[in-house]
Amino acid sequence: PKNPQLDELVPAAIEILRATGRPMGRKEIHAAWAERGLEVLGADPVRTLGAILWRAREHIDSLEGRGYWPKGDPVPPVSLDEPRAALMAQRAARRAQGIPKRT
Repeated sequence: PKNPQLDELVPAAIEILRATGRPMGRKEIHAAWAERGLEVLGADPVRTLGAILWRAREHIDSLEGRGYWPKGDPVPPVSLDEPRAALMAQRAARRAQGIPKRT
């Protein structure tokens, strides 16, 4: 069996991301695809999904420390719904830019 085509997976990923309202990591997208009956095959399906999303980079952005988001859509601010790693990445970026901690 082969993986579904990009023209099936990419619109599904974009729809899932928009419905969720926040960037998602590969594991989350993989689980959401599975709920829709879309199966990604390979020795490491989540890694295969990452390669699929990389090939779809004209439609989906990879946001460092946050996950994937539809290209061209306004990026939502980090929320408490996101994994802690995303919050930490945003804080590190703010410190690197010299932005003081919020009090």
